[in-house]
Amino acid sequence: MLNYTIGDRRVKIPISWDEVNVDQFLKIQNQAKDGDPIAAIAILCNLPYDYVFNLKVNEADFDNFAKALNWFYDDLPDFKTLPLPGSLKINEKDYKIPDDLTAGTLGQKIVFEQKVIASIEATGDTTAIIDEVLAIYFYPAVTGKPFDPEDLEETRKAIRNCSIMQAYPIAYFFLTNLLKYSKLKKQPS
Repeated sequence: MLNYTIGDRRVKIPISWDEVNVDQFLKIQNQAKDGDPIAAIAILCNLPYDYVFNLKVNEADFDNFAKALNWFYDDLPDFKTLPLPGSLKINEKDYKIPDDLTAGTLGQKIVFEQKVIASIEATGDTTAIIDEVLAIYFYPAVTGKPFDPEDLEETRKAIRNCSIMQAYPIAYFFLTNLLKYSKLKKQPS
């Protein structure tokens, strides 16, 4: 992370996709997907959109800031082809990916299918639910409790703080492999 002053605020700016978390990625997918650089800057720096939009900067500051974020536009990885990590770091602890994806509870499988069906029907895509997919499968390990679909929010919030470079390939792996055992007709995109 790069420490940077924007206007009257000191912020940390990611210097690569490795430093972008799931929350930032999902917000960028939702709010900056059409290439809005103001939205991308606001999201990556955790600043309000209006603050960044109305920011007065001189040319030198603008050039420095633009250089600091070049990676965002120039180095966009193909997230679906990233190597699968062996674990996911949640709340500073590494959690191994289950060896047997079919070993989850019936409740996990049903909630998983419901989330995927709803996402595909609503958007034709499953990218927006990667945090939910990971929360469903890591909930028992993270909390030490049996799966409870009504109590996923804390695990989901923790997953939203994970690196997108680590979380996305795991979520994609779960989505593509778990759907092989599913009755779903549509596959994730």
